[in-house]
Amino acid sequence: MDEEHKVLESVLREFSQKEIEPVNKNIEIEGLSVDLKNKLASQGFLGALAPLETGGANLDRLGYTILLREIASASPSAAFYIFLQNSLVIKSLMNDNNLEIISKIASGKMSGSLAYSTRLNILDPGHITKKENRIEGVMNAVFNSSGDIFIVNIEEEESLYLIESGFEKLPAHEQLGFRGVAFSPIKFNSEKFKKLSTKLDDIIDDIHLPVAAIAIGIANGALSKAISYAKERDAFLHKLKDFQPLAFNMSQAYSELDSLNSHLISVAEGQKDLKKELMIKTIALDFARRTSKLALQVHGGYGYLMDFGVEKFYRDAMFLSIVGGHSLKDKIKLAELIFESKAGWI
Repeated sequence: MDEEHKVLESVLREFSQKEIEPVNKNIEIEGLSVDLKNKLASQGFLGALAPLETGGANLDRLGYTILLREIASASPSAAFYIFLQNSLVIKSLMNDNNLEIISKIASGKMSGSLAYSTRLNILDPGHITKKENRIEGVMNAVFNSSGDIFIVNIEEEESLYLIESGFEKLPAHEQLGFRGVAFSPIKFNSEKFKKLSTKLDDIIDDIHLPVAAIAIGIANGALSKAISYAKERDAFLHKLKDFQPLAFNMSQAYSELDSLNSHLISVAEGQKDLKKELMIKTIALDFARRTSKLALQVHGGYGYLMDFGVEKFYRDAMFLSIVGGHSLKDKIKLAELIFESKAGWI
């Protein structure tokens, strides 16, 4: 990693410690505040992938990966919000003349969401259709449901549409993870929409590396909490770290995390490679679930208290496995890339 990206990493860690850690509990209870969103925008995070002419940061693959990993280490909800605005919304708008909207998103004056729940492990994602001059229907699982704009996928056409008005937020879901980001069904009945040239499949193929970065950030945040706790907590006249089963399991997790971090940086530094990105996403999601569970167990009963700041990593790791893509489809696609032919379909 070059000096420029090391500086970015250092800046992000300082920002997370100063601006996110003190309000972490509030994020989980009340959601991401306007003040924090403004701070994320002022640092260029909400427009991380936006062109410079729109006020965006125009980060490269490595810079964006570091951004999501470091923010997720402090608050997975904040990292997921950044991911929504960049990987889903801004990326969907980039191929068309939507610079004004992108500029507003980058500045924090506007936010949006891509309703892609039909491509996730959602039992009843809902359905929307386009009839003449109207788009109507209900999507049952939409993140950032308080957003100003929505991008929806019309399955019959395999097309994305930008909707700027004519939508209604229905009663919110009390979701397991990413509680800092509003989540509810959205009812669409809009005559104001615009067809986008970007395809949903292209967006989905681009999210594997960012999702892996968030997963590794979650694992890092959870393990850091567990290591600090094990150094301080006494049990049977010894620190928790002195007991072999716990110390060995945490050391193993730390070793795996170090290797995954190195591999993440290596993949991010290279050219786009769908196989490598799917591979690291699959491994990172599994690792985030295992490591956050271990961190929860290290804390014992205290791990389930919000004040200790570790339970959110476990909840968010589980939820990221759902909203980070359709796991079965990802496994089939990865198998086909590895075997270089149709595979894993029986």
